Order: sequence, then structure tokens, then C-alpha cells
Amino acid sequence: MTAQESFIGSHINSSGGRAVSHDNNNREKILAAARMLMAEKGIMKTSLADIAREVGISKG
Repeated sequence: MTAQESFIGSHINSSGGRAVSHDNNNREKILAAARMLMAEKGIMKTSLADIAREVGISKG
């Protein structure tokens, strides 16, 4: 593997070719929404659907 292939591979994930930074950005949005909702509603009353709705993504 060349250095260029290694660099490209480290910035692309295998599940769809999206940039890793995009995935990290979504991850941070999801975690922030989860924290906020759990603080407001409590852990037991916060669902994945609530978190997805808050972020504007599907839970699937």
C-alpha cells in the first residue's frame, strides 16, 4: 500500500465512502442531543426516536 492509499483509507470509511470527519460531526450532534434530552426528560423517558428527531436523522 502506498502512502497515498493509506492516507485516503484513513479518511474514508468502508460503509459508504463518506469522509470520517462527516461521521464524527454526526456523532457529536447525536451525543449532544442525547445529553440534552436525557437531562430534560430523564434517561428512562428518552428514546432513540426522540434523539433522532432532535438531530433530524432517521433512527434506522
